[in-house]
Amino acid sequence: MNTHPQLKVLFILSLLLAVPLFANSVHIAYALYRKQTYVKPTPDKVPVILSLSAAYSYISSASVDINVDQSADKYALIVDIWFGDKSEDLRLYPDYKNLRKARELFESLGYETIVLSEHNATFANILKAIIKILEAENDASDRVVFIFASHGYYIGHEWYDYLVFPTVLWGMSVIMTYDEYWISTLTLLVLFNLLLDSKNVFLLFDACLQGGMKRIADGKTDVVLLGNTWTPVSFGDQEDGRIVVTSSSESTYGVSSATYGFVFLYYFLTYLPEHYSVESTFDYVEPIYESYNVNWTLDAQIADNYDGYYYIIYGGGSWSPGIGITPTGYTETIL
Repeated sequence: MNTHPQLKVLFILSLLLAVPLFANSVHIAYALYRKQTYVKPTPDKVPVILSLSAAYSYISSASVDINVDQSADKYALIVDIWFGDKSEDLRLYPDYKNLRKARELFESLGYETIVLSEHNATFANILKAIIKILEAENDASDRVVFIFASHGYYIGHEWYDYLVFPTVLWGMSVIMTYDEYWISTLTLLVLFNLLLDSKNVFLLFDACLQGGMKRIADGKTDVVLLGNTWTPVSFGDQEDGRIVVTSSSESTYGVSSATYGFVFLYYFLTYLPEHYSVESTFDYVEPIYESYNVNWTLDAQIADNYDGYYYIIYGGGSWSPGIGITPTGYTETIL
């Protein structure tokens, strides 16, 4: 279990009060309690512990049964939301090929892989999947991959955001679940920095206005707690080992098509088996993606706080996506 003695309970409580969606508040409290073994029911922690009953209630509404192998040391969560009709066959969606490609690749490399798509990619299900990974991973050498393709936003993209949203969310990107909950950079900082033991974490966001997610790479951000004062805050003591790739900046949009689905995700998954590492794949994909023919600027970005190259695949071999096809000739290394 990962413990952080410097964790300030009052700051966590300020998050619970400031985040606009109750579900976000609840899941931070739930994850905090489950992961931090030193949390005891002392008076100053009562508000966190009281949130547990609501957390259990919310997670119990998850419609997907998610089980994670506790003995695994590599975990991948892939979330892909095209916002289609529930009655439609998922195989008809443009992004189905990306889902299949991602699942087959990570499973073949030994990752305990969870895929949530369309109406299964609700807030409760995504929360449950992340919590399951949090409970399972327990070592700095474990590897965690989180891929998210859907709609997104940046708090501050419009001038009136500063009038509508709590100050603690200013300057944060958000991603949207199928049931239209928002998950913010702040929430993901708590989950993927404060609560993870692993120092090998890769996150990819293919959505609009995702530049704010780059803060996850070094586990630090500036938060407006009172008035207009920006306060630098570190989440946990692990300030290395995170690499974040986004298909957009704080002010630019992503792109999807009937041919490729989410275009950046398509290119990244297509060329990853040829380039092995996150960094080299991004370097190859960035100019291809940004030259894609649309009427707006495409600006893929990377925030790399990982020591050396983050290898998803190490070695050689050939791999082609398809049902039942397994990559050959690859070996995996933990850096």
